[in-house]
Amino acid sequence: MNLFALIAIVAIAILVLNNIRKRDPEAEACAQAILSRLKQKKSTSAAEFAEILKQHGRNAEDAGKVLKLIRPRLVQAGIRKDERNDVMYELGKAKLYLSKA
Repeated sequence: MNLFALIAIVAIAILVLNNIRKRDPEAEACAQAILSRLKQKKSTSAAEFAEILKQHGRNAEDAGKVLKLIRPRLVQAGIRKDERNDVMYELGKAKLYLSKA
């Protein structure tokens, strides 16, 4: 009986966490746009990232949510392991562009 309860609790926790991560469809759409851009042009600048964030109505605070969605998906975008930190650095600079605007 205890094993069944433990499995049920773990399953519920996983469902809740997945639901929490997917609550912001605007952030999801913005992340997809950025990833699409990265697939087309791997050397995207911070200014270009900032423009995409602006087009999706993201401010500096919202950009953090988008960045959290992007990091685990860089592999899917074809970004090599040694390039991922550079991409995230440029995205961080894009967030700074938004805070200055």
